[in-house]
Amino acid sequence: MRLAMLMLGLVIVVTANHAASAADADQAARKPVAVIQDGLLEVMSPSGHGMLSIHLTRDWALPQPDVVRAVIFIHGWSRRDLHAGERAARKVGNDAEHAIVITPQFLIPEDVEAHQLPAEMLRWGLDDWKAGFNARGPAPISSFAAIDTIFNHLVDRKIFPNLKQVVLAGHSAGGQFVQRYALFGQGEEVLLKAGIPIRYVVANPSSYAYFDDQRPKPDGSFSQFDGAQCAKFNRWEYGLASNVPAYARRPVVPEPLEQAYLARDVIYLLGTEDKDPNHPELDRSCGGEAEGPTRFARGHSYLPICACSIAGKQPNAYSRFPASATIATTCTRLLAVWLRCSIMACALRKNPRVNEIGILIWVPNRQFETAPTQFLLLPP
Repeated sequence: MRLAMLMLGLVIVVTANHAASAADADQAARKPVAVIQDGLLEVMSPSGHGMLSIHLTRDWALPQPDVVRAVIFIHGWSRRDLHAGERAARKVGNDAEHAIVITPQFLIPEDVEAHQLPAEMLRWGLDDWKAGFNARGPAPISSFAAIDTIFNHLVDRKIFPNLKQVVLAGHSAGGQFVQRYALFGQGEEVLLKAGIPIRYVVANPSSYAYFDDQRPKPDGSFSQFDGAQCAKFNRWEYGLASNVPAYARRPVVPEPLEQAYLARDVIYLLGTEDKDPNHPELDRSCGGEAEGPTRFARGHSYLPICACSIAGKQPNAYSRFPASATIATTCTRLLAVWLRCSIMACALRKNPRVNEIGILIWVPNRQFETAPTQFLLLPP
Protein backbone atom coordinates (compact mmCIF):
# COMPACT_ATOMS: atom_id res chain seq x y z
CA MET A 1 0.00 0.00 0.00
CA ARG A 2 2.80 2.40 0.92
CA LEU A 3 4.58 1.67 -2.39
CA ALA A 4 1.34 2.28 -4.29
CA MET A 5 0.86 5.61 -2.51
CA LEU A 6 4.45 6.61 -3.31
CA MET A 7 3.94 5.73 -6.97
CA LEU A 8 0.67 7.69 -7.06
CA GLY A 9 2.47 10.65 -5.52
CA LEU A 10 5.19 10.40 -8.14
CA VAL A 11 2.59 10.35 -10.92
CA ILE A 12 0.85 13.40 -9.46
CA VAL A 13 4.14 15.30 -9.14
CA VAL A 14 5.25 14.41 -12.68
CA THR A 15 1.83 15.34 -14.10
CA ALA A 16 1.88 18.61 -12.21
CA ASN A 17 5.37 19.40 -13.50
CA HIS A 18 4.29 18.70 -17.09
CA ALA A 19 1.21 20.88 -16.66
CA ALA A 20 3.35 23.65 -15.20
CA SER A 21 5.79 23.40 -18.11
CA ALA A 22 2.95 23.68 -20.61
CA ALA A 23 1.50 26.63 -18.72
CA ASP A 24 4.93 28.30 -18.67
CA ALA A 25 5.27 27.78 -22.43
CA ASP A 26 1.83 29.29 -22.99
CA GLN A 27 2.69 32.26 -20.81
CA ALA A 28 5.99 32.75 -22.64
CA ALA A 29 4.22 32.64 -26.01
CA ARG A 30 1.75 35.28 -24.84
CA LYS A 31 4.56 37.56 -23.74
CA PRO A 32 4.92 40.45 -26.20
CA VAL A 33 7.72 39.99 -28.68
CA ALA A 34 10.84 42.07 -28.17
CA VAL A 35 11.26 42.85 -31.86
CA ILE A 36 8.76 43.89 -34.51
CA GLN A 37 9.81 43.30 -38.09
CA ASP A 38 11.10 46.40 -39.89
CA GLY A 39 8.68 46.34 -42.82
CA LEU A 40 4.97 46.58 -43.49
CA LEU A 41 2.81 44.83 -46.06
CA GLU A 42 -0.78 45.83 -46.76
CA VAL A 43 -3.06 42.80 -46.91
CA MET A 44 -6.40 43.32 -48.61
CA SER A 45 -9.44 41.07 -48.72
CA PRO A 46 -13.18 41.42 -49.31
CA SER A 47 -13.49 41.77 -45.51
CA GLY A 48 -11.18 44.78 -45.29
CA HIS A 49 -7.48 45.47 -45.08
CA GLY A 50 -4.69 45.64 -42.53
CA MET A 51 -0.92 45.89 -42.21
CA LEU A 52 1.32 42.86 -41.71
CA SER A 53 4.71 43.04 -40.01
CA ILE A 54 7.33 41.69 -42.43
CA HIS A 55 11.06 41.62 -43.20
CA LEU A 56 12.61 41.38 -46.68
CA THR A 57 16.24 40.83 -47.61
CA ARG A 58 15.63 42.70 -50.89
CA ASP A 59 13.72 45.87 -51.67
CA TRP A 60 10.80 44.61 -53.73
CA ALA A 61 9.81 48.15 -54.65
CA LEU A 62 12.75 48.07 -57.08
CA PRO A 63 13.53 45.64 -59.93
CA GLN A 64 15.45 42.56 -58.76
CA PRO A 65 16.48 40.88 -62.03
CA ASP A 66 19.05 38.58 -60.39
CA VAL A 67 16.57 36.97 -57.98
CA VAL A 68 15.64 33.45 -59.10
CA ARG A 69 14.27 32.05 -55.83
CA ALA A 70 12.07 33.43 -53.05
CA VAL A 71 12.01 31.78 -49.62
CA ILE A 72 9.19 32.68 -47.23
CA PHE A 73 9.93 31.50 -43.71
CA ILE A 74 7.14 31.17 -41.12
CA HIS A 75 8.14 31.61 -37.49
CA GLY A 76 7.18 29.41 -34.56
CA TRP A 77 4.53 29.79 -31.87
CA SER A 78 6.35 32.50 -29.93
CA ARG A 79 6.82 34.67 -33.06
CA ARG A 80 10.47 35.31 -32.13
CA ASP A 81 12.52 33.11 -34.49
CA LEU A 82 12.68 35.77 -37.17
CA HIS A 83 16.10 35.08 -38.69
CA ALA A 84 16.02 31.34 -39.40
CA GLY A 85 15.43 31.92 -43.11
CA GLU A 86 18.40 34.26 -43.34
CA ARG A 87 20.58 31.82 -41.38
CA ALA A 88 19.57 29.16 -43.88
CA ALA A 89 20.61 31.43 -46.73
CA ARG A 90 24.02 32.03 -45.15
CA LYS A 91 24.57 28.31 -44.64
CA VAL A 92 23.93 27.40 -48.25
CA GLY A 93 26.38 30.06 -49.37
CA ASN A 94 26.47 30.80 -53.09
CA ASP A 95 23.20 28.94 -53.70
CA ALA A 96 21.39 31.72 -51.84
CA GLU A 97 23.10 34.60 -53.59
CA HIS A 98 20.20 35.04 -55.99
CA ALA A 99 17.40 34.58 -53.45
CA ILE A 100 15.10 36.87 -51.53
CA VAL A 101 14.16 35.78 -47.99
CA ILE A 102 10.79 36.99 -46.71
CA THR A 103 9.78 36.65 -43.06
CA PRO A 104 6.26 37.69 -42.09
CA GLN A 105 5.40 38.10 -38.41
CA PHE A 106 1.93 37.15 -37.23
CA LEU A 107 1.42 39.40 -34.23
CA ILE A 108 -1.05 38.86 -31.40
CA PRO A 109 -2.97 41.61 -29.53
CA GLU A 110 -0.38 41.67 -26.73
CA ASP A 111 2.35 42.54 -29.25
CA VAL A 112 0.37 45.39 -30.76
CA GLU A 113 -0.51 46.82 -27.36
CA ALA A 114 2.99 46.53 -25.89
CA HIS A 115 4.63 48.26 -28.85
CA GLN A 116 1.82 50.79 -29.23
CA LEU A 117 1.44 49.89 -32.88
CA PRO A 118 -1.10 51.59 -35.14
CA ALA A 119 -4.68 50.36 -35.14
CA GLU A 120 -4.31 49.06 -38.70
CA MET A 121 -1.76 46.42 -37.63
CA LEU A 122 -3.13 42.91 -38.11
CA ARG A 123 -3.23 40.77 -34.99
CA TRP A 124 -4.41 37.17 -34.50
CA GLY A 125 -5.26 34.93 -31.59
CA LEU A 126 -2.28 33.05 -30.15
CA ASP A 127 -3.33 29.78 -31.80
CA ASP A 128 -5.38 31.21 -34.66
CA TRP A 129 -2.71 32.41 -37.08
CA LYS A 130 -1.10 28.98 -37.53
CA ALA A 131 -4.44 27.46 -38.58
CA GLY A 132 -5.51 30.11 -41.09
CA PHE A 133 -8.22 31.67 -38.94
CA ASN A 134 -9.21 35.30 -39.23
CA ALA A 135 -7.41 38.17 -37.54
CA ARG A 136 -9.04 39.78 -34.51
CA GLY A 137 -8.43 43.18 -35.99
CA PRO A 138 -8.56 45.50 -37.74
CA ALA A 139 -10.46 43.26 -40.19
CA PRO A 140 -11.31 39.53 -40.26
CA ILE A 141 -8.47 38.56 -42.60
CA SER A 142 -7.08 35.02 -42.67
CA SER A 143 -3.38 34.56 -41.97
CA PHE A 144 -3.35 32.52 -45.20
CA ALA A 145 -4.46 35.63 -47.11
CA ALA A 146 -1.18 37.25 -46.03
CA ILE A 147 0.72 34.56 -47.93
CA ASP A 148 -1.51 35.10 -50.96
CA THR A 149 -0.55 38.79 -50.86
CA ILE A 150 3.15 37.93 -50.76
CA PHE A 151 2.71 35.63 -53.75
CA ASN A 152 0.92 38.40 -55.64
CA HIS A 153 3.98 40.60 -55.17
CA LEU A 154 6.33 37.86 -56.34
CA VAL A 155 4.56 37.33 -59.66
CA ASP A 156 5.19 40.94 -60.67
CA ARG A 157 7.57 40.37 -63.58
CA LYS A 158 8.57 44.04 -63.60
CA ILE A 159 10.17 43.44 -60.18
CA PHE A 160 11.11 39.74 -60.43
CA PRO A 161 11.55 39.03 -64.16
CA ASN A 162 13.63 35.89 -63.57
CA LEU A 163 11.99 34.33 -60.52
CA LYS A 164 11.95 30.55 -61.01
CA GLN A 165 10.79 29.10 -57.69
CA VAL A 166 9.04 30.00 -54.44
CA VAL A 167 9.62 28.09 -51.19
CA LEU A 168 7.21 28.36 -48.25
CA ALA A 169 8.88 26.89 -45.16
CA GLY A 170 8.19 26.73 -41.44
CA HIS A 171 9.33 24.98 -38.28
CA SER A 172 7.14 23.78 -35.39
CA ALA A 173 4.04 26.03 -35.37
CA GLY A 174 5.37 27.47 -38.62
CA GLY A 175 5.40 23.92 -39.99
CA GLN A 176 1.76 23.53 -38.96
CA PHE A 177 0.97 26.73 -40.83
CA VAL A 178 2.75 25.57 -43.99
CA GLN A 179 1.12 22.13 -43.97
CA ARG A 180 -2.35 23.66 -43.64
CA TYR A 181 -1.64 26.32 -46.25
CA ALA A 182 -0.48 23.60 -48.65
CA LEU A 183 -3.93 22.09 -48.19
CA PHE A 184 -6.13 25.20 -48.55
CA GLY A 185 -3.86 27.94 -49.90
CA GLN A 186 -5.15 29.85 -52.93
CA GLY A 187 -1.99 31.77 -53.78
CA GLU A 188 -0.39 28.79 -55.53
CA GLU A 189 -2.74 29.33 -58.47
CA VAL A 190 -1.27 32.78 -59.09
CA LEU A 191 2.27 31.42 -59.04
CA LEU A 192 1.58 28.50 -61.35
CA LYS A 193 -0.25 30.74 -63.80
CA ALA A 194 2.93 32.84 -63.94
CA GLY A 195 5.01 29.71 -64.53
CA ILE A 196 6.58 29.75 -61.05
CA PRO A 197 6.56 26.43 -59.15
CA ILE A 198 6.22 26.35 -55.37
CA ARG A 199 7.77 24.03 -52.81
CA TYR A 200 6.42 23.61 -49.27
CA VAL A 201 8.80 22.68 -46.41
CA VAL A 202 7.04 21.33 -43.31
CA ALA A 203 9.46 20.92 -40.39
CA ASN A 204 8.58 19.25 -37.09
CA PRO A 205 4.96 20.39 -36.74
CA SER A 206 3.09 19.51 -33.58
CA SER A 207 0.17 18.10 -35.58
CA TYR A 208 -1.09 17.51 -39.12
CA ALA A 209 -4.42 17.98 -40.87
CA TYR A 210 -5.89 14.59 -41.83
CA PHE A 211 -8.34 13.92 -44.65
CA ASP A 212 -10.43 11.25 -42.93
CA ASP A 213 -11.12 9.75 -39.50
CA GLN A 214 -8.27 7.22 -39.61
CA ARG A 215 -5.58 7.73 -36.96
CA PRO A 216 -2.42 5.78 -36.10
CA LYS A 217 -2.38 3.04 -33.49
CA PRO A 218 0.65 2.24 -31.30
CA ASP A 219 1.58 -0.71 -33.53
CA GLY A 220 1.90 1.55 -36.57
CA SER A 221 -1.36 0.52 -38.24
CA PHE A 222 -4.39 2.78 -38.72
CA SER A 223 -8.02 2.47 -37.73
CA GLN A 224 -11.11 4.60 -37.41
CA PHE A 225 -10.67 6.80 -34.37
CA ASP A 226 -13.31 6.64 -31.64
CA GLY A 227 -14.79 10.13 -31.53
CA ALA A 228 -16.09 9.48 -28.03
CA GLN A 229 -12.50 9.74 -26.81
CA CYS A 230 -12.05 13.18 -28.39
CA ALA A 231 -14.88 15.16 -29.93
CA LYS A 232 -12.55 17.50 -31.81
CA PHE A 233 -10.14 14.91 -33.27
CA ASN A 234 -11.48 15.45 -36.81
CA ARG A 235 -12.26 19.15 -36.56
CA TRP A 236 -9.93 21.67 -38.13
CA GLU A 237 -6.96 21.97 -37.52
CA TYR A 238 -6.72 18.17 -37.09
CA GLY A 239 -9.25 17.21 -39.77
CA LEU A 240 -11.84 18.55 -42.18
CA ALA A 241 -15.13 17.55 -40.55
CA SER A 242 -15.94 21.03 -39.19
CA ASN A 243 -14.56 24.38 -38.05
CA VAL A 244 -12.51 24.96 -41.21
CA PRO A 245 -11.47 28.63 -41.60
CA ALA A 246 -13.67 31.01 -43.55
CA TYR A 247 -10.76 31.37 -45.99
CA ALA A 248 -11.29 27.83 -47.35
CA ARG A 249 -13.33 27.49 -50.49
CA ARG A 250 -16.68 25.78 -50.09
CA PRO A 251 -17.78 23.07 -50.28
CA VAL A 252 -15.00 21.37 -48.32
CA VAL A 253 -14.76 17.91 -49.90
CA PRO A 254 -11.90 15.77 -48.54
CA GLU A 255 -11.21 13.57 -51.59
CA PRO A 256 -10.30 16.26 -54.15
CA LEU A 257 -8.47 18.24 -51.48
CA GLU A 258 -6.39 15.17 -50.68
CA GLN A 259 -5.57 14.48 -54.32
CA ALA A 260 -4.54 18.10 -54.89
CA TYR A 261 -2.42 18.06 -51.74
CA LEU A 262 -0.64 14.86 -52.76
CA ALA A 263 0.21 16.35 -56.14
CA ARG A 264 2.03 19.28 -54.54
CA ASP A 265 5.77 19.53 -53.91
CA VAL A 266 5.97 19.04 -50.15
CA ILE A 267 9.12 18.33 -48.14
CA TYR A 268 8.77 17.03 -44.58
CA LEU A 269 11.59 17.41 -42.05
CA LEU A 270 11.54 15.32 -38.87
CA GLY A 271 14.06 15.45 -36.04
CA THR A 272 14.89 11.95 -34.84
CA GLU A 273 15.43 13.19 -31.28
CA ASP A 274 12.14 15.10 -31.20
CA LYS A 275 10.61 12.38 -29.02
CA ASP A 276 9.62 14.13 -25.80
CA PRO A 277 5.92 13.35 -25.18
CA ASN A 278 5.84 16.09 -22.55
CA HIS A 279 7.58 18.86 -24.43
CA PRO A 280 6.06 22.13 -23.21
CA GLU A 281 5.29 23.30 -26.75
CA LEU A 282 3.89 19.98 -27.96
CA ASP A 283 0.16 19.96 -28.71
CA ARG A 284 -1.11 17.89 -25.79
CA SER A 285 -4.80 18.28 -26.66
CA CYS A 286 -6.78 15.15 -27.44
CA GLY A 287 -6.77 16.12 -31.12
CA GLY A 288 -2.98 16.21 -31.11
CA GLU A 289 -2.60 13.09 -28.98
CA ALA A 290 -4.82 11.17 -31.41
CA GLU A 291 -2.03 11.55 -33.98
CA GLY A 292 0.71 10.10 -31.77
CA PRO A 293 2.71 10.81 -28.60
CA THR A 294 5.53 12.99 -30.03
CA ARG A 295 6.33 15.21 -32.99
CA PHE A 296 8.52 12.54 -34.53
CA ALA A 297 5.89 9.82 -34.05
CA ARG A 298 3.17 12.04 -35.53
CA GLY A 299 5.24 12.87 -38.59
CA HIS A 300 6.38 9.30 -39.04
CA SER A 301 2.75 8.16 -38.98
CA TYR A 302 1.43 10.86 -41.28
CA LEU A 303 3.84 10.32 -44.15
CA PRO A 304 2.86 6.71 -44.86
CA ILE A 305 -0.68 8.06 -45.25
CA CYS A 306 0.61 10.18 -48.13
CA ALA A 307 2.66 7.34 -49.62
CA CYS A 308 -0.19 4.87 -49.45
CA SER A 309 -2.75 7.29 -50.82
CA ILE A 310 -0.50 7.96 -53.78
CA ALA A 311 -0.02 4.23 -54.32
CA GLY A 312 -3.72 3.51 -53.95
CA LYS A 313 -3.11 1.34 -50.88
CA GLN A 314 -4.68 1.28 -47.45
CA PRO A 315 -2.72 3.30 -44.87
CA ASN A 316 -1.78 0.19 -42.88
CA ALA A 317 -0.03 -1.23 -45.96
CA TYR A 318 3.12 0.59 -44.83
CA SER A 319 3.35 0.66 -41.08
CA ARG A 320 6.86 2.02 -41.60
CA PHE A 321 8.42 3.75 -44.59
CA PRO A 322 12.15 2.96 -44.57
CA ALA A 323 14.57 4.60 -46.99
CA SER A 324 15.23 1.27 -48.67
CA ALA A 325 11.55 0.58 -49.35
CA THR A 326 10.34 0.15 -52.91
CA ILE A 327 6.77 0.89 -53.85
CA ALA A 328 6.11 -1.16 -56.96
CA THR A 329 2.96 0.26 -58.50
CA THR A 330 2.16 1.72 -61.89
CA CYS A 331 1.98 5.27 -60.58
CA THR A 332 4.54 5.42 -57.79
CA ARG A 333 8.12 4.30 -57.43
CA LEU A 334 11.10 5.16 -55.33
CA LEU A 335 13.24 7.49 -57.39
CA ALA A 336 16.26 8.24 -55.29
CA VAL A 337 17.88 7.89 -51.93
CA TRP A 338 20.78 10.16 -51.19
CA LEU A 339 22.82 11.56 -48.35
CA ARG A 340 23.46 15.28 -48.10
CA CYS A 341 24.73 16.99 -44.96
CA SER A 342 23.64 14.06 -42.77
CA ILE A 343 20.16 14.13 -44.25
CA MET A 344 18.55 10.99 -45.60
CA ALA A 345 15.77 11.61 -48.09
CA CYS A 346 13.38 9.55 -50.17
CA ALA A 347 11.79 11.18 -53.20
CA LEU A 348 8.55 9.91 -54.69
CA ARG A 349 7.25 10.77 -58.14
CA LYS A 350 3.60 10.22 -58.99
CA ASN A 351 3.96 10.54 -62.73
CA PRO A 352 6.28 12.31 -65.18
CA ARG A 353 4.14 15.44 -65.16
CA VAL A 354 4.36 15.96 -61.40
CA ASN A 355 7.47 17.00 -59.48
CA GLU A 356 8.38 15.43 -56.15
CA ILE A 357 5.23 14.54 -54.25
CA GLY A 358 6.83 14.33 -50.86
CA ILE A 359 10.19 13.77 -49.26
CA LEU A 360 10.54 12.02 -45.95
CA ILE A 361 13.67 13.25 -44.25
CA TRP A 362 15.23 12.24 -40.96
CA VAL A 363 17.41 14.96 -39.50
CA PRO A 364 19.98 14.08 -36.82
CA ASN A 365 18.75 16.87 -34.55
CA ARG A 366 15.59 18.81 -33.86
CA GLN A 367 16.57 22.36 -34.73
CA PHE A 368 15.35 23.27 -38.20
CA GLU A 369 18.09 25.72 -39.09
CA THR A 370 21.09 23.61 -38.05
CA ALA A 371 21.07 20.88 -40.68
CA PRO A 372 18.34 20.69 -43.31
CA THR A 373 18.22 24.27 -44.51
CA GLN A 374 19.96 23.34 -47.76
CA PHE A 375 16.65 21.84 -48.86
CA LEU A 376 15.01 25.25 -48.73
CA LEU A 377 17.06 26.35 -51.68
CA LEU A 378 17.41 23.18 -53.69
CA PRO A 379 16.66 23.75 -57.37
CA PRO A 380 13.23 22.54 -58.52
